[in-house]
Amino acid sequence: MNRRKTWRIAFAALWLGMTGTLWAQVNGTNVNAAAASAANENADNEAQRKEFDAAFPPGKQVCFMRSYDRAQLAQHRTQTLRTITIGHRNADMRIERLSDRDGVHWRQVNPEGRSSVVRYLYVSANFRRDRRRYADRIVCDGTSDGRISCRTDGCDTADQRIYIKTDGPRHILAWPNGVRLRGTCGDDDAPLRSITASDHDGPIRLERAPMAACLKR
Repeated sequence: MNRRKTWRIAFAALWLGMTGTLWAQVNGTNVNAAAASAANENADNEAQRKEFDAAFPPGKQVCFMRSYDRAQLAQHRTQTLRTITIGHRNADMRIERLSDRDGVHWRQVNPEGRSSVVRYLYVSANFRRDRRRYADRIVCDGTSDGRISCRTDGCDTADQRIYIKTDGPRHILAWPNGVRLRGTCGDDDAPLRSITASDHDGPIRLERAPMAACLKR
């Protein structure tokens, strides 16, 4: 075997060794990154599940309500919100079960894909000088500062959300931030209204109420 051929064989062996080592490093990095991402995802999902279940026990219909009387509204003349209800109904739980099954199937088909815990609530509200009752289903798909973060179904913007946190066994606190009730995003013809910070005075403290209050249409 001549020297040139020997050198080519040695170079090829060195190249294969270097590329194999590099591939192993890259592959190991990807595996570690995927594992870290999955761990963060599981932690986020568990945090959301914990916060949601604390306010809305699994498998149980729950309704919370806040109603402002004339005296309270007289003290806050700029407030337009009169009543608000937030409920977790059987209809919402049926959709959640379907979503959970879809999530399991998604992870089986795409183990590296991201998934999230999705929960649904029903929100309704009445306002001053407006006889209509506004209502819509909202999607809760994350947490923010230890609060459940929810949005109007079909909307996914930071300024169309409502944040909810448990406040003892019979109360929840809600921070509406532009959540839209009734109507579909982008449909200007649908009667809809947003609940913004200017519609109420500070966080809203809702109390447990009969389920009938959250089943009204």
